[in-house]
Amino acid sequence: MTDQATEHNVLSFGAKADGSDDTRAFQSAIDACAGEGGGILSVPAGTYRLDGVLTVAEMVTLRGAGGAVDGLGQPTVLEAYNTDGPFITLNRGAGVQNLQIEYPEQTIIPGDRKSVV
Repeated sequence: MTDQATEHNVLSFGAKADGSDDTRAFQSAIDACAGEGGGILSVPAGTYRLDGVLTVAEMVTLRGAGGAVDGLGQPTVLEAYNTDGPFITLNRGAGVQNLQIEYPEQTIIPGDRKSVV
């Protein structure tokens, strides 16, 4: 990555944060950053549904709006659906910042701190 990191906005790649699957838009934006040697993928506040798996390339950082971490403003939420395993893979030098990750289909068994259905 160069001294001046390339920055893309996931909305420019078709992400909508409207309840429809945004996986393809996210992966396209990640791939665009990777094609430029790395960079920052800006993910504005909102709730993004991901029905597939994301692979974050080397030297690419997914950066949310910050509300999830600092409690100020609106958070950037990634909702992972249809996952039997990890929905995101980070390659060497990749990163994730200021994102809240939720698994809406996950059921926690009451009283059991270890088991998740």
